[in-house]
Amino acid sequence: MMAKKLLLFFLFFSFPAAAGETLSLCPDLQDVSKIPADLRFLEQVQLGEDGWMFSKRDTGKVPPLSPVTQDYLERFSAALRARGTVLVIANVPNRIFIGRDYADSAIRQLTKYQAGISEAAFSARLAQIRTVGILAPDILAGLAAHPLEGDFFYRRDHHWTAAGAERTAAEVAAALHASPSFMALPPREFPLRQTGTEPYTGYYGRLLQRVCHTDVPPEDLPQYQSTEAATGDLLGDAPVPSVVLVGTSFSRNEGRDRFNFAGALRHYLKQDVLNMAVAGGGFAASILSYIGSDSFAAHVPAVLVWEVPGEYDLNRDLLYRQLVPAVAGVCATAPAKMQLAGRTKIFSSAAGEQISARDYLVLEPDNPAPGKFALGLSYAGGQTEQVELEHSTRTGASGKYFLEIGRTGLSEIWMEDGSYVSGAISVRLCRGG
Repeated sequence: MMAKKLLLFFLFFSFPAAAGETLSLCPDLQDVSKIPADLRFLEQVQLGEDGWMFSKRDTGKVPPLSPVTQDYLERFSAALRARGTVLVIANVPNRIFIGRDYADSAIRQLTKYQAGISEAAFSARLAQIRTVGILAPDILAGLAAHPLEGDFFYRRDHHWTAAGAERTAAEVAAALHASPSFMALPPREFPLRQTGTEPYTGYYGRLLQRVCHTDVPPEDLPQYQSTEAATGDLLGDAPVPSVVLVGTSFSRNEGRDRFNFAGALRHYLKQDVLNMAVAGGGFAASILSYIGSDSFAAHVPAVLVWEVPGEYDLNRDLLYRQLVPAVAGVCATAPAKMQLAGRTKIFSSAAGEQISARDYLVLEPDNPAPGKFALGLSYAGGQTEQVELEHSTRTGASGKYFLEIGRTGLSEIWMEDGSYVSGAISVRLCRGG
């Protein structure tokens, strides 16, 4: 009886991966304890048609921006613009939008995908982003108008292909042509050339290999690279890139620009690109690390491209409470320094001191370390708030933490016990705009 059930399982969950090859799921995929820890982000894997695989992370839900998020994004963009930086959000379409024709009703239900409705929500969120003064090309609309030859996403991986990355770079360039400050930059040539093909198994393929011990054929797709054309000035110092890219493993994967998004941006923007993207840090880790860094303070870019996969909910108030003041940077206020020992009071407002919601803290520990630490904030009237700040282990610790107060009536701030930060800490209260 058990053998019959397994046979039915494999017959039902088997689809061709390529000519002459078949992929099959196995019962162990339903047992979380048997999924390797580094692959547990792929929940409830299902097989689509023509070798496509999907999971719950391939969501078709696109939450709209809340009014609070819209306000923060508008202020963040305005702060960057005041320093000479144009912000572009490259919102990558949700994978299910591209692979919908290979997804049956069960997969559509799993991913909460509703044909037409989900795509409309994606376009509506882009319109919200543009409303607050941020460039946000509609890559999905571009694909509908000019279909891509080949796959935008890998069939057995949640990342885009080099072709998908290149199309996105072209859309970013088209959006930036409306920016006078960008168009004023002297162009440089970065020819794009195919370097061959590279077999790529992908995370879904790795999951089947490691859990089901299935032989999964890699996807062998073209790869590209861009290198600056010779200018004759071989002895001159290379200028600091005018464009900075922040984002996810779509932009930096396994320590390199695997999908050539940065390379394609160089080609289409005709500018060098500093790739500060981080794999495994979500959509927030790289931009938070970069905006708070000495690199940003010393060399503010002309363009900041923020690559964000569509699966992410952009409503992250605490992220923007850190980003907005980080653009302003460290103020000239003399810091107060104190030794941390367990739960430590690190700030107390003076009698009659007026602290606005847009004032902000700059915290500089003597011994910064990647990880999280918790702050407790007390306000007039007995209100309290707990916030958790973090420097991702993927980016390291920059040494500075920024936090906008967020409401009026601040009275005290405590560093909670158990934080990664230790030793002494310098605390500044800066006036926000």
